[in-house]
Amino acid sequence: MQPLILKLVKDYVEKILAESGKSDYKLRADLYVGEAGIAYMFWKLSRSTQLKDLFPSLEHARHFIQRAKEIAAASSKSSRTSRVAFLCGNAGVAAVSAVIAHDLGEQDEAQRELHRFREGHSVAVSGGYDADEILVGRAGYLSGGVLVEPGSAGEADQAARRLKPFVGLC
Repeated sequence: MQPLILKLVKDYVEKILAESGKSDYKLRADLYVGEAGIAYMFWKLSRSTQLKDLFPSLEHARHFIQRAKEIAAASSKSSRTSRVAFLCGNAGVAAVSAVIAHDLGEQDEAQRELHRFREGHSVAVSGGYDADEILVGRAGYLSGGVLVEPGSAGEADQAARRLKPFVGLC
């Protein structure tokens, strides 16, 4: 990785760490603009061979996902929509929490969070739920499924490779 990219990553992460928690103004739990999004970033850094040693990324991920779970528990966002919403709801918090717990070796916690994520399935497939987009709909929930379900990412990659020759035809 280029030194400039490493420096940018380091500078941005240090700024995030320095600024986080300074204000509770509009503090959110979700992946889109909340604490779970920061936890997700640290989880991704922890899995990068080139970046994982810059910070105690998995510990930071644990910290931010815990804050996200506390915010989500304190909010009134326990609606049907929030159980499906990956980027803007509790489904995303649960999915990211599950993969962080898994990587920390906390299998009981990972299973509890996976169960919380799966609570959205019945809502997503119900006839009374009509959102299909990425922010709060089925497309987002499926994205979360690819993140948390073992083997799903590999299967999705295989399907993408098979479909690649047809992408320009649509």
